[in-house]
Amino acid sequence: MLAQPDERHDNSGMTYEIELKLRFAPDKTAALQQALDVRATRGGHSTLNNTYFDTEDGALSRQACALRIRQKGETAFEQTLKTLGSSQGGLAVRHEWNWPLDQGQLDASLLASDEVLGHWPDGISADSLMPLFNTHFERQRWIWQLGQSEVEIVLDQGLVQVQGAEIPLCELELELLQGDPAVIWWMAEALCTEVPLWISDISKAERGYRLLGLGRDWQQQGDVFEVGVDFANLPDQLNNCFEWIKRALETLLWEAPPPTTQLAVGFAAHLLAFFTLARLEPSYRQCLPTVTLVNPSLALTSACLVRTEFAQQSPVVQCAATHIAEWRDQPMLAQTLLKLGHWLWQLQTSTSTPLPQQGKMTSNRLLAPCQGDPEHREAWLEQPQRLVEWMLLDDGQALASRWHHDVRTSAAELLGLQLELTAIRHYTPTLNREDWRQRCQQRDARRLQLSSLLIQLSERPPV
Repeated sequence: MLAQPDERHDNSGMTYEIELKLRFAPDKTAALQQALDVRATRGGHSTLNNTYFDTEDGALSRQACALRIRQKGETAFEQTLKTLGSSQGGLAVRHEWNWPLDQGQLDASLLASDEVLGHWPDGISADSLMPLFNTHFERQRWIWQLGQSEVEIVLDQGLVQVQGAEIPLCELELELLQGDPAVIWWMAEALCTEVPLWISDISKAERGYRLLGLGRDWQQQGDVFEVGVDFANLPDQLNNCFEWIKRALETLLWEAPPPTTQLAVGFAAHLLAFFTLARLEPSYRQCLPTVTLVNPSLALTSACLVRTEFAQQSPVVQCAATHIAEWRDQPMLAQTLLKLGHWLWQLQTSTSTPLPQQGKMTSNRLLAPCQGDPEHREAWLEQPQRLVEWMLLDDGQALASRWHHDVRTSAAELLGLQLELTAIRHYTPTLNREDWRQRCQQRDARRLQLSSLLIQLSERPPV
């Protein structure tokens, strides 16, 4: 049984919420509503006020749980608990309980059932829960039927409010009511041809915790650059890379404060790593969508790096900000991200897709294309794709060895320097010439040192 959140009913048993969350620009609302009216049946409109509960230090959030009371109308209230779930290419699956209430007060007794306690985080007492923040938004609802499948689509616009501070909400959610989850991807891709819709894993609750300064670290444990390529778990490694990509991309495109250099470079590195991993196994490479995401994404990285490097009111930053806004309004990039998410979901849910059985990212394998032309080894090693491959090396030695550490840290720093140099040179027309020269000289000197070190390491790989 699947959750149907806008119906007044006793849904106190555990359900599974299967949904895809998408973000869009507020000025696209009318176009999106029109696209939905053509395809789906418009439902009701509601004003929803929500209060989220947690411990003072956000212990529930750290365990990926959310507890809220929602007011729907004058006298209708509902208490909802969502616990740790999974994300497959951006399609979220979570455990969920919904209980109707007579008033807007937390009922801790509902959390004491054996079923709930089986998923409740250890060490958190219901007595320590308190209201932390609120969300208020207007919701428009549609039902889209396709064959035997039925999907509820809701468009939410409003605010997250915390102690006098607030941030806007503008998102679309597609939730499966019955049928095949694959239709969610098909519907999202159809809508994205008209309005840029960006995959978003950031829930309303997480936005509130971020505003409180209690946001949990979303980065996956066992980062692929730390553990090396694991062919037995390649689908999971691809999923971890994709989560990094889509969350970093949302921050780069939408968040007002300039992102950090680490985030911008990390986005580019994980994007290149995703395609590197996907192409290692022939069966994956054959079904991987033909997409044009790398070059536009590296250009976006350049614009974001410029925002972190220069004073915020300078002409170069204004130029970069304009470019970022233009990319955010391009349906093609959003469509590409959806296609990759759909492909990854199919890879993870298919029982017929074989697990990879071959291949390693070894130094000999990486150097093979330039073995016959050592004069061009430096240029070969410094290509962004090659640097990411060096960061994924696995020569059968302990990944914590000094050699692996030196190779990976050198390649990672060199990648960052190259991306920064590309960004600065791309925006040269809007830069002061002397400022441009000084920044390039500093980075070029370090780039040459790292390039020389990487060549030396490649000539004496681990025994």
